[in-house]
Amino acid sequence: MHKTGKPQIIVLCEDRAHWHFIREYLMLRGWNPRKLQPVIAPFGRGAAEQWVRKRYAREVKAYRKKAQYQNIALLVMIDADKSSVIERKVQLNHSQEMKNAGQKRRIGKERIAIFVPKRNIETWFHFLNRESSNEKEDYKPLYRHARPTRYAKMLSDQCMQERIFQSLLPSLQDACAEWQRLVL
Repeated sequence: MHKTGKPQIIVLCEDRAHWHFIREYLMLRGWNPRKLQPVIAPFGRGAAEQWVRKRYAREVKAYRKKAQYQNIALLVMIDADKSSVIERKVQLNHSQEMKNAGQKRRIGKERIAIFVPKRNIETWFHFLNRESSNEKEDYKPLYRHARPTRYAKMLSDQCMQERIFQSLLPSLQDACAEWQRLVL
């Protein structure tokens, strides 16, 4: 059962760049920052992508328990790295952690959105800068000191113009489709 209004969103992500990007984007789309709760991989304790994959089952279980009586959503942001977007989503939904937690993959109208930048979020930054971009190159070195909030604003501005959807990178198109899970 979905309650009316914008849900509280738990944001499970790899790092602060992901968090600041998502937070700014959601605020530009009308969310109150008090309704956004970050769950960020701890810095310097191994692969952040792996931490998110392992934590996903716990967050899905908590979401499902609370969604029965609260207006909440779960947004996951995890880099694809060298995997495909689909492979990363399969890894999340069919992991051993999901099985151990007694959880099945996400279904239909659950407010669980998974954003998977291919290779990493810096690929999206490069594209939003109107630079020639592909999802095979690693643009991370070019954006070490980038301000993720700037790129969230650029994406929000572009998303308002629906005609540009087809020109987006495939992983951004997928994120736009995933967005629909949050605004059901």
